Amino acid sequence: MDRNYTDFCDSAAGWKEVYVPLATGVELHTVVFTPTGPPDAPVILFIPGLISIIENFSETVIELTRNHKVIYVETREKGTASTRKDHRFAVEDITSDIIYFAEQEIAEDTDYVMVGYSLGATVIAEAFSLLKHKPLSVILIQPNRSFPFKGIALFLARMAKYIYRPVLPLVKWYMRTFMIDIKSDDEMYRINCRNLDTADPARLGAVVRQLSTY
Repeated sequence: MDRNYTDFCDSAAGWKEVYVPLATGVELHTVVFTPTGPPDAPVILFIPGLISIIENFSETVIELTRNHKVIYVETREKGTASTRKDHRFAVEDITSDIIYFAEQEIAEDTDYVMVGYSLGATVIAEAFSLLKHKPLSVILIQPNRSFPFKGIALFLARMAKYIYRPVLPLVKWYMRTFMIDIKSDDEMYRINCRNLDTADPARLGAVVRQLSTY
């Protein structure tokens, strides 16, 4: 862990990069951003989307860290997470991680807000009723009712470990042709392309197969 996260927070904030071990057996890569003075707002527990990278949210995190302590946690489907071969990547598994994470890492007397995008928002929605220490509020940005991986996407997912890099252009074509309207949401397409470029092929294949049943 030798990355510099200074560019992703307010100039007056500090940051710490850690791996957080959980009772589920995974270790989640986490970056904690802290304002220099006493925070005058609740802690933000920020959960990004499917295989998202922090670059997707740099402007948001910079703005939040002016006054908030921000805990940016990368979920188990990302290549940064430490997992075992028997770990699964279904929504309920990722949700279990976040429940343990929130209860373990946020003190009972600490006010906090959960913010999630895409898969992160879906996980928050699933976790909320199960949390003992509930957040003051939740902000759900584009939560998923389902994950529309079908046909060729599932076929490619089964072979991802071996063919991911050669067929990545085809995956991007499928995404912009059948999943994202690039005329109205070109930014979303570019974000997902960045995510795909940095993904771990074997893990991504398992994630696609297991999320497709949600």
